[in-house]
Amino acid sequence: MTNVSPVALVHGAGCSLGNELAAILGAQGMRVVLYDQHHREQACEDTAAKIRAFGGNADALPATLSNSNIIAETVKLHGRIDLLFNCLVPGVGTAVASLFSYPQELFFRNLSAAEAMVACGTPGAIVNQCFVGALFQDTPLEAAIVMARGAISSATREICCKFGKAGIRINNIQLGLIDLPEVKALATEKTLSRKPPVGRWGTAAEVAKFMIFLGARNGYMTGQSICFDGGQTAGNTGI
Repeated sequence: MTNVSPVALVHGAGCSLGNELAAILGAQGMRVVLYDQHHREQACEDTAAKIRAFGGNADALPATLSNSNIIAETVKLHGRIDLLFNCLVPGVGTAVASLFSYPQELFFRNLSAAEAMVACGTPGAIVNQCFVGALFQDTPLEAAIVMARGAISSATREICCKFGKAGIRINNIQLGLIDLPEVKALATEKTLSRKPPVGRWGTAAEVAKFMIFLGARNGYMTGQSICFDGGQTAGNTGI
């Protein structure tokens, strides 16, 4: 990163995780671009306004823009793109079919972002995230989440291999039991009663800070899928 304030695009900024991430990025002095395609434009506008109210730099893009256009619009606004964060959080209104198509959309979005970073001469980073299937156990989304997770991990490795020599880093976070309103509204009572080895569910702020570390602080790790689950997948929780 240079001394110029990095430009971070938050895809899915209208959900609770994306909202938290954008607010923290703005507080850290980054130029933030917010986008959400799921009819949550007002949430993006409100967060952008809050960032600007505290002296930050934030823009909310219209939901009508396509994958490639949000990258182009970010570069148009700021002359570059340094970071892309993908923050899908499935909830009650999420269609199963949308989760099957999401990895393909994510791949081409990541591809457009990486190409723009190369064109701008920016050794930038991309951070993907998905949930482990246990969080959505016994819901209609369970199988789709498992399949999406595998596809997102593969897409992450592909972008890593294709753009690593250009200085582009990309990683994927596999989330466990995270206290987000969207997922808690969908989770079953059985899932809600579970606790990972650390004894509690994770928070949006903890996930957001780890995403920022991978994107803006980490200079070497790339192509990896990292479990962020409070020990859930260690095998001693019965999940």
